[in-house]
Amino acid sequence: MKFFLDITVDNDAFGESHEERHAEVSNILLAAAKALEAGKWFSALKDSNGNKVGSFEFDKPNINQVDFILESREKLMNIVLD
Repeated sequence: MKFFLDITVDNDAFGESHEERHAEVSNILLAAAKALEAGKWFSALKDSNGNKVGSFEFDKPNINQVDFILESREKLMNIVLD
């Protein structure tokens, strides 16, 4: 199984500085983590202006979904919070 995540960072919501881009990507990743935690297999990702800027999805389901989601969320939260 694979997990795909795609975010385009070239619109106004991402600002002009690295700090602004990092903050916007962080917010999008947190929203993705919440969607994963809720059990979603795929979702569009939106920026703070409400524009679709990406998506995530699993390539195919399997019985280990819950364990994978919880492990991924924990790793993502560690990356975002560090």
